[in-house]
Amino acid sequence: MIRRGRLWLVLTILVACLCACAGFSLRPVAPGEVRLTRIEVPETMQEDLFYEVALNIRTDSIPVVSRVCCRWLSEVPSVAHSSMYWYNYEASSHEPLGSARSGWLEKGPYYDFSGPVCVEGDSIRFASTDRVVIRFQARDLKPHFNAVECYVEYMVNGQPRESNRVSTRVNTSE
Repeated sequence: MIRRGRLWLVLTILVACLCACAGFSLRPVAPGEVRLTRIEVPETMQEDLFYEVALNIRTDSIPVVSRVCCRWLSEVPSVAHSSMYWYNYEASSHEPLGSARSGWLEKGPYYDFSGPVCVEGDSIRFASTDRVVIRFQARDLKPHFNAVECYVEYMVNGQPRESNRVSTRVNTSE
């Protein structure tokens, strides 16, 4: 009876480990590729304050990062600021189609989001070979945003590339 209990315990732990790893790609990174694996942010963030955000990366060498961009997300529908709102805004304004906001429309199933907040230069530093830390100001942060999503722009053989996007929940209430 004790052996059967241990077997079930081992199988349960094995299944839990497999489920936990299901969201991560186990394939090796291509030469020069930067793959984001995790984002770490402060638990609570407020408008106009400066924060440090850590991005864990997988790469075969230290990349040449030109900038890091993030945007605020809302996973709750907002009629006043839906993705169609931004499409109509661009179509009725002097901003060209393909601007910063429309470039994010097809990148995720979110109901509302801000424009990108990008940092470059001294605001980006490598804490280690697999960790990039950025310092940015929380602009365009609305109380109904409850997540942040980021990606890295980097150079490979003189060509600009974008990493995958990672997101995490954040509390923006005061």
